[in-house]
Amino acid sequence: MRSPCGEHDAHPHYLITTFTRHPLAANLLMIMLVLAGAWGLRQLTVQLNPSQPTTGVEIVLAWPGAAAEDVERLVTEPVEFQLRGLQNLRSLSSTTSDSSATIRLQFAKGTDMGEALERVQQQVALARDLPANLEPPVIRLNEYLETVAAILLTGAGSLAELVPVARQIERDLIARGADQVEFRGIPREEIAIQIDSKTLFELGVPLHQIAARILDSSRDIAAGSVGSGQQERQLRSLDQRRSSTEFAQLPLRATADGALHYLGDIALIERRQQDHQRLLYHDGEAAIMIRTRRAPGSDMMDEAAILRAWHADNAPLLRQQGIEATVWLEAWRFARDTLMLVVNNGLTGMLLVVATLFLFLNTRVAGWVTLGIPVSFLGALAVFHFLGGSINFISLTGAVMALGIVVDDAIVVGEHALTRFEDGASPQDAAAQGAQRMFAPVMASSLTTLAAFLPLLVLNEPFIREIPLLMICVIIASLVECFLVMPGHLRHSFEGMQQRRPGRFRRRFEAGFRHFAERRFLPLLNAALDNRRTVLAAAIGAFVVALSLLASGRVKTELDLQVNFEFADVHLQFAPQVTAAEKAEVLADLEQALLDTNDALGGEVIVTHILHRNWAELERQERSGSQYAAIQVELVSPDQREVTLAEFSAAWQSRVPANPAVEVMAFASGEDRFPDLQLYFSGGDLLTLKAAAEELAVALASYPGVTHVFDDLPYGREQWVFSLTTEGRAAGLTSTDIGRQLQAAFNGQRIQLFTEHDNELEVRVSLPEAERFDPGAISRLPIVTPSGAVVPLASVAETGARRGIERINHRNGQRVINVFANMNRRVNTPMAVIADLEQNVIPALVARHGIQYGLGEGSAEQARLMTDLLLGAGLALVLIYLVLAWIFASWTWPLAVMVAIPMALTGALIGLQLMNLNLGAMAIMGLFTLTGVIVNDSIILITAYKRYRDQGTEARTALLDACRDRLRPVILTSVTTTLGLAPMMLESSPMGAAMAPLAVVICFGLLYGTTLILITIPALLSLLDRQTRSAGAPERPANSLPLCPQIPERTAKNET
Repeated sequence: MRSPCGEHDAHPHYLITTFTRHPLAANLLMIMLVLAGAWGLRQLTVQLNPSQPTTGVEIVLAWPGAAAEDVERLVTEPVEFQLRGLQNLRSLSSTTSDSSATIRLQFAKGTDMGEALERVQQQVALARDLPANLEPPVIRLNEYLETVAAILLTGAGSLAELVPVARQIERDLIARGADQVEFRGIPREEIAIQIDSKTLFELGVPLHQIAARILDSSRDIAAGSVGSGQQERQLRSLDQRRSSTEFAQLPLRATADGALHYLGDIALIERRQQDHQRLLYHDGEAAIMIRTRRAPGSDMMDEAAILRAWHADNAPLLRQQGIEATVWLEAWRFARDTLMLVVNNGLTGMLLVVATLFLFLNTRVAGWVTLGIPVSFLGALAVFHFLGGSINFISLTGAVMALGIVVDDAIVVGEHALTRFEDGASPQDAAAQGAQRMFAPVMASSLTTLAAFLPLLVLNEPFIREIPLLMICVIIASLVECFLVMPGHLRHSFEGMQQRRPGRFRRRFEAGFRHFAERRFLPLLNAALDNRRTVLAAAIGAFVVALSLLASGRVKTELDLQVNFEFADVHLQFAPQVTAAEKAEVLADLEQALLDTNDALGGEVIVTHILHRNWAELERQERSGSQYAAIQVELVSPDQREVTLAEFSAAWQSRVPANPAVEVMAFASGEDRFPDLQLYFSGGDLLTLKAAAEELAVALASYPGVTHVFDDLPYGREQWVFSLTTEGRAAGLTSTDIGRQLQAAFNGQRIQLFTEHDNELEVRVSLPEAERFDPGAISRLPIVTPSGAVVPLASVAETGARRGIERINHRNGQRVINVFANMNRRVNTPMAVIADLEQNVIPALVARHGIQYGLGEGSAEQARLMTDLLLGAGLALVLIYLVLAWIFASWTWPLAVMVAIPMALTGALIGLQLMNLNLGAMAIMGLFTLTGVIVNDSIILITAYKRYRDQGTEARTALLDACRDRLRPVILTSVTTTLGLAPMMLESSPMGAAMAPLAVVICFGLLYGTTLILITIPALLSLLDRQTRSAGAPERPANSLPLCPQIPERTAKNET
């Protein structure tokens, strides 16, 4: 019976034949691929990280003046109750603090977020019995927007003179197409109507009633219309005041006897900044920062071009007016430099690959293989765009990984076609039959590679899917190029090669390679076959040693995929009673330490820095007040400095002297403010949760590399709790009466809010600032009784002190306390610490306090990602096995191929240990690529061995012949893939640290795995063959392989 493969060889597929024979078909298809790729390249957006679909909704509820406990009981809990039953809701968490609450909802992936947002709004509207003075809730999608860049405005004039300029810049940028523009340093203003206690005693009217009368007298009223037809007239009142002067002239009956007063006679009225506004300073001058952000799906480089074009057009004009517009926080440069670092490493690797191709292959074949690289990638980009891909750090890294796969396919097809031509076939038959005969093995190899990556695509993780998505596109484009484009080009080359002889270099190289195979490799292989059990035992022992590196924690796991814009900052909380002069001295010392650090590190590390007053971000919470300050520093691009961001921050911190005026000083870095580790406790009262958190913090601090351990249940400020005395109740007062008058006096009562020149302006009635900031004034506050008598607060109420709670957290309706920590990832990793805590610390702690434990959002996401990756790895192995079982038509022979996978893992783990790197997310991505390449090399060897055995060759001879024949392709595949990634592995810049683990895994895995494929796999095949013959198994017929994966014969007759 004739083998089906023989028929395919004799009669190539008509499509391959057509493209081989037609004089223009191959070139036309290549041009179409190039044009499609060029179009796709223009359509792909450029961004630092892959876009993440929005799955969160955030609700902000403001209740000015309320304590956190009151906000929790009267606002947070009723709203959470309405939200718990929402469809597709994955988690519900909230943070309640003084005067406000923020509720965060996380929905399942794939949820229609427009519909989800609408349902949230409906449910919030159903919450009843909310406080009357609760501000309208703000409900929005919780989107993360990457920073593009910012503009710093400074000038010799006042801050007020810069505000209209900043607002005009905002309008200009939006008109030019900027996605989002936000401000820092523009203080909110108010018209403050301040009535002192003495005046209130004289007037005999409580402050909140005066505020109500002012509101009634300062209001625009639409009163309808009168008349009809041509006689119809609109009725309006235009009495709303909009300036301090107009309010001062407002007539008001503000006394119990109804006497008329001008408001300016009884109140101090001024337009001023609201209390504790965040102010920015640059080089000692007040500044305004205008930051642009990129919306999801937008191109960062396009957004940067908008800002740069505006700056080029307008900065000189502003300078003439005495205003400096400085571009800073240029995150787009960081993104560009990061992406170009990957591109440059990829191009360097490609040059090394091309040089290797020309060394090992015929010059013409190497040329067409080289041309196939850009053609395949361009063709892949068109499909990549349609599937939702983008140009980012992850996808470009995937492109470098795919380089070896593209080259491998072209090598197999091109070399086999050359072999058939040198054996006497015509140029057309050699090209067509070479492609046809290699279709089955190349397709088999492609299927196993797809099987390795397909589960990662199905998992639908935004940061993971970019690499398998690109791999699939590249493999498809490579198959098209190999079997439809390359044969036509090879035919043309073969026609020009018929009269040429091999050159001197080619003959010497081939002789040297044959000498290496016969005198070095085969004797080593013979020795391995003579000691096959020892070889297998050594391979298994090495695998166990490699696993011990992982189990013992020498090689640690981590799953931080995102790359964030780098800047350094420090946040301060001053001690109570610290004077303004002392604060200025502390900040001056910090700035001097910063400059000294810059000088010590070469003087070219810092771009600029700004100072924030009245604001800081401490323990994951923004805080405002005169006791807070921060310094933010922009550094030069990582590839232009020799120190990492962490090293710079540590050097800066070491130069800052201790100062008793500072209560808290926290150094931070980058846009990613999420701590490395987050755990939580729930199920107990606040005191129990706090005690458990403090015990856990002590345990965490004992781990090497763990820094800045804190929880988010800080003890709040002291509270004064008032209660009515017997005299107060006798006077007819209630707690509501006292509370209303206290709130109006010390927190103020907003009576109007209007917009002026793009700025919101509040009108607020309160006590003067001197009384509001004086704790002793509370006892003297005049309280108006229902009878109209005016008495001091101390005569009708008494106050008691208690410790307040600054922040209360909920998770799915339960009170929780979160414990956070950062760490030096070169010393330890979050996953390693969590694993040890769960084994040795947390069980006893949970049992002792009677509470529950869980992973916070960041740590839970990492754990879920690790689970998904392990699931993906398991599915990949199953799919690879099924593909191999189909190829070999056997349940046992695929196991011989899959033995190579742990061999590759051995090399990868040893490489990570030698290079002192962690097994991170990028390294795990490298393991999937490594699996595909190693399986392909194993297929090449085992199919050759089976073909010899099916032809009746004795087992040992078949092994030697198969290994001799496949030595060149196996080595060439491994060398080209390794060289393609070598520049990335050797990248020494701080920015290259994210890429190095991936390259180390593939390079070390291939170097070790390929060596053992040529030694250990033959030893295993010899052992399997002996056991099969001992069991009396029948020999398989020659046509037993469904795909007939025949690999081309390698000869020495290559031309230069």
